[in-house]
Amino acid sequence: MSFNNTGYLGYIPKVYASFTCMVGLATMGIMLTIVLELSSTVSMISGLVSIIVLLVGLYNMYINNMIVMELCSYLVSLLVGVNIVPLIVAVNSIDPNIVLLSFTGTTLIFGTTTGYVLVWDPFKNNVNMMYYIGQVLFTWMFLSIFATIMNIFFQSETLYLLEIYMSLSAFTLFIAYDTGAMVEKCRQGIANPDHYILDALNLFFDFANIFVKLLQLLGHIKGKESKSAKKKN
Repeated sequence: MSFNNTGYLGYIPKVYASFTCMVGLATMGIMLTIVLELSSTVSMISGLVSIIVLLVGLYNMYINNMIVMELCSYLVSLLVGVNIVPLIVAVNSIDPNIVLLSFTGTTLIFGTTTGYVLVWDPFKNNVNMMYYIGQVLFTWMFLSIFATIMNIFFQSETLYLLEIYMSLSAFTLFIAYDTGAMVEKCRQGIANPDHYILDALNLFFDFANIFVKLLQLLGHIKGKESKSAKKKN
């Protein structure tokens, strides 16, 4: 791969360093919430607060105040970790191994997808493919959200699993899309060195969403297995 001076040796390592820091802060948020025994209400409120903080950060990026944007991004990652805790507690009561399996699976999906895009560079000289993939992904996500809303009324196991699988595949492809877009910006020399935090945040959201969906999927599977075992006994 050939990159301009804002490229591979400068911009991309900063993105992944910030991404790693965000994952670490999310993990810290999870651990602090559990250790301090904060209520599920606090965890749920953190989700709303994270949205507000993110909007503040995006506004500051718009006015080119990148220091505030960076601080907001790291705070959002911490709050996302706090917000995930009720789900972690729920699946942990089913099987303590689910959290570790989900994190391992998420790391493998993220690492494999990122490595494929960085090494084989499938979007090189094919920006049109990236554009169409982006359109398909956003449509896919809309359908996934629609399935979630519909399931509030129908309470269907099939619809629930369909939404999980759709989201898992969508966010896996989003990792490829976001990584490819980042590489393409570097190749064309249009990557703003100060905006690396936004690419890191995009990748963090992809990672966090895959982790949540794996928690839900494994929790559902293990829960059914536990119920079947109890019925047999």
